[in-house]
Amino acid sequence: MKTSELILDRAIALIERNGSAALSMRNLAHEVQVTPMALYRHYANRDTLLDTITNHYFAEIAKRWQAYADNNQYEQTLLLIGLDLIDFYLEHPHIYQLMFIEPQVHARNLSENSNLSESPTFSIVVACIQQGIAAGELQGSNAQEIALALAGQVHGLAALRQGGRLAMPPDKFRKFCQNALIRVINAYKVTAP
Repeated sequence: MKTSELILDRAIALIERNGSAALSMRNLAHEVQVTPMALYRHYANRDTLLDTITNHYFAEIAKRWQAYADNNQYEQTLLLIGLDLIDFYLEHPHIYQLMFIEPQVHARNLSENSNLSESPTFSIVVACIQQGIAAGELQGSNAQEIALALAGQVHGLAALRQGGRLAMPPDKFRKFCQNALIRVINAYKVTAP
């Protein structure tokens, strides 16, 4: 294993155990058994390392989500994507928090002026919703707005559970999230006159 890969691997392990606050270059150097200065040959600083970690996981998630989207069934795809995100949160709560909750120097901002097609994950959700709108099955014309409503549902529930506000075992939490996603999707469906 290359030194840069070992550093990344140990950084991820530190975050998985204790959250991103535990990741300092000094702690990481101790884990890798090198001097702190040796880390800087591979990663310019802590923020660069955190960016590398989040980009790695976003790429993995995007790959799975794109495979789901290839089925051309927008509703099934949206549910699979939502449940995949919940499963990711349950399996990697500290990485999830780093990716979606904690402020990051280079994080993509979702605002009305954003080019959301640059997001490797959010763009898949938007494209899926556009498919439902084009088929006349989802109402409205703003796929980004619907995607944000779905994302807000998942992230909000995950944040409530992570903050100790939803005391449910993983299987019940996953089912609860699935039902909540179905309700949000149904709210945007075109109703027969």
